Amino acid sequence: MTMQIGRFVRVRMAVLAALVLGCCLVGCRGNEGGEPDVPEGELQIFADKTTFVADGVDRVTFTLMWGAQNVSTAEEVQLVWWLNGEENRGRWGEVAFSTVEAGTYEFRAIYGSHTSTNKVTIVAEEEPTTGKEKNYKQMFAGFQFTSVWCSGCPSLTQAIKAVQSRGVALVPMAFHRNMGPTMIDPMTYPMSAKEDYFYACGSSGDALPFFCVNMVSSKTLTAVHDRTNGSEVEEVVDYVAERYPAECGVAIESHLDATTGEVEVRAKLTSNRSGYYNYQIVLLEDGITYADEVCDNVVRALSSTLRFGHKWNDGAVCRKCTEVEGVQRLAVDKEWNTSNMRIVVLAIDQQRRVVLNCNVCPLGGSVEGV
Repeated sequence: MTMQIGRFVRVRMAVLAALVLGCCLVGCRGNEGGEPDVPEGELQIFADKTTFVADGVDRVTFTLMWGAQNVSTAEEVQLVWWLNGEENRGRWGEVAFSTVEAGTYEFRAIYGSHTSTNKVTIVAEEEPTTGKEKNYKQMFAGFQFTSVWCSGCPSLTQAIKAVQSRGVALVPMAFHRNMGPTMIDPMTYPMSAKEDYFYACGSSGDALPFFCVNMVSSKTLTAVHDRTNGSEVEEVVDYVAERYPAECGVAIESHLDATTGEVEVRAKLTSNRSGYYNYQIVLLEDGITYADEVCDNVVRALSSTLRFGHKWNDGAVCRKCTEVEGVQRLAVDKEWNTSNMRIVVLAIDQQRRVVLNCNVCPLGGSVEGV
């Protein structure tokens, strides 16, 4: 009798276990395709993980369900996400996401004219330290727009020199402009990127002088009153330093080929965080005399006609604490005084579109990123 009761109990427990397992499988499976259960006529978004590293390589992959149909591979799908209240949209047909900006992201999805009824919160974590991070010296790229016809421009030049005399690592680049059809500046040149910088720095007109640092358009100068101490120029530098501290170093190697009249510039970048970076190479000449005035820091050439220059690492993410380099060749006019020329390399954040750091060396010389 006892054996029969025990056998009955074991059979009953086995049946209950099978029922529980069956319910679990149905709950996990969702539907016949192994996808989540979504009401018919409704779009929902699901993520394969809720945390990842903001290194530009680690990524989250989303599944988009239109009812029981998986539409993740459809061309009509698009990711929409919010970071710090700002809306961003991905490319149509892409359901994977990576970033180099840490933070908490909220995602929805679009499928044709439909928006997902749910949202997914994803945390992009800061990259772990490697022990190779450095405290880089910050150098500031000064975009100085000027003309030999500009009566207020010498005041800006004097203010810049006053700031430099106090040890501020300001690298001015004087972009000369014509002020009219008959007011031609002999140090200007026809390159669209030069004018692009004028407006990228925040100018809404042709008034000179105009000055900005690192292409930060929210703090600029259109006139200088303190030419002896340069307090207005230094205020712009301090504003930029506080909001965009140096996180990378720029090294330069250059070789002047006297036969071809070209200079080969090898621009190198190492950053404390992964990111997408561009670079622009600028040739400067000092000591140019015009109408009894000596003009320094004159921009003679840019390596790219594009405002944001060339892409380091062919546009792929530049990994933290890993050096990347790019090589460009620039023509040097035979009329230029090469002994008075310098090379500036600007490291530009591709996403924020500002100069994060720069460096400078003599034409044909080299300098390490510090």
